Amino acid sequence: MATVVNSFVDRLKSKSVKNSIINNIARDFNLTPILAEAYFNQIKDYFTEHVQLNLTSEPVSLIRKGSL
Repeated sequence: MATVVNSFVDRLKSKSVKNSIINNIARDFNLTPILAEAYFNQIKDYFTEHVQLNLTSEPVSLIRKGSL
């Protein structure tokens, strides 16, 4: 049960972050939310295609140099 709750909370946080970014794009570029989301999805694809980043809802782990 705890895993299901954690998964739900993680997805909710991810959606909150995504929505926050979309709201910022809409505000900064004076766009409707639908157009801002379209821009977000396109820009996200550029990053995943060209920089080979994985922009998912999974947490990012930083590893300090020399700790391995």
